[in-house]
Amino acid sequence: MPLNKVKHGLLEEDNFYLTSSVTDFLGNGIWSRTDGEFILKSGTVKRRLPYRNFVIDVKKKASGISESAYFEFFIEYDNGKLGIREEYGNEPVTDWRIIYYEGFIQIYVSEDDGLSWQNKGGADIELEGDIFQGFSVKGEQELIIMDYKLYCAPYLIIQNFRPGSFLQLIDADNNIRERIFDENYECSIFLNNQTLGRVKVFENENLIYESKNIKFIPGDVFLFSEKSIQLIYNEKVLDYNTTQINQHEESLTIKNAGDEDVFDIHIEVINKNKDAITLSFDGEIYYESLHVERLLVEEEMDFLVKIEKSDMSGNFFVKNFDINIY
Repeated sequence: MPLNKVKHGLLEEDNFYLTSSVTDFLGNGIWSRTDGEFILKSGTVKRRLPYRNFVIDVKKKASGISESAYFEFFIEYDNGKLGIREEYGNEPVTDWRIIYYEGFIQIYVSEDDGLSWQNKGGADIELEGDIFQGFSVKGEQELIIMDYKLYCAPYLIIQNFRPGSFLQLIDADNNIRERIFDENYECSIFLNNQTLGRVKVFENENLIYESKNIKFIPGDVFLFSEKSIQLIYNEKVLDYNTTQINQHEESLTIKNAGDEDVFDIHIEVINKNKDAITLSFDGEIYYESLHVERLLVEEEMDFLVKIEKSDMSGNFFVKNFDINIY
């Protein structure tokens, strides 16, 4: 009965400010970087932010600020600018955080390396138009950024336990948080940090599942399944990582990797494009979803996925979609 990771919380694996090309930076800032630090000496540097939900965690060097200086960490959009200004008289902090999720922005700071956070306020707001994230420095002090992480959401989501059952998340220090599964068969847990821990699930006070230790990342989605079905493409078992298919029509394989026969399997495309993305067993008749009545232990079954360009869409660039098996 595995707990499978179906969505990775990190939007960007690398630190944008340490790895991106100079051409990706906007603003008039004077800056440099080493192997582990981005140093803004003066002015403003910013980047385009192509996400509509995000959590940005910044780890920086804590320092007192002179009376004529300040640092800023901000989000800029068509109608304004929001963020954190650190100036003379403020307690030095090691970490900044901005969360924008489902139309609500929230700002946090930490004085102890992101172990605990102080809420500095928030607001319901719609970030319209192009969104930018940036830093500003005024005065002669340098803003030294040591880490920069970008997540898709502030929550860990666990799916597919019955409504009313409840979950315990137990971290490495044996701190316990509990949540109840809702009518959508899922529960959400706010994560302050990346967390090493395990989950226990109870139904009517009976323990029905306990995981091994897992590294949970804000934005991760895990799915509990009694079925051990693998999706295979080009001899590779696919997971939550993005995989690029090579042609507009490709063959994929589902395999029963468990130790019991599996019945009543559904395969569907989650498609956010204008183009038609359909599935077929025979290459003649295509459907939005497929149904498999039974898959024996170790049995494999091939199917086709086809992308057909819509008259409403532009050029045939990258088309993002998910294949959901349940």
